[in-house]
Amino acid sequence: LLTIATQYKITTMTGKQKGAGTDAQVYVTLFGEDGRRTEKLHLKNSSTNKNPFERNQTDKFRIKGDYVGELVKIRIEHDNTGRYAGWFLDRV
Repeated sequence: LLTIATQYKITTMTGKQKGAGTDAQVYVTLFGEDGRRTEKLHLKNSSTNKNPFERNQTDKFRIKGDYVGELVKIRIEHDNTGRYAGWFLDRV
């Protein structure tokens, strides 16, 4: 089976609540058709903010991963590191 690298655009929106932001490292896994999925991809180097995942903030990322076909599910997670690890993700 041929694996094709694809560029994905991911946008996260952190909530407005006090303490909504995180200092943890954030990762996404993309799931597609026929059980295909990417590896866990690190969301870093936001094109919109030097300090991503802060309260009431939208961040945009371009990441490369294996082509999974039509997207059916995503998993977004963080590693619980940093002084303020909790995160209120409003939308992705």
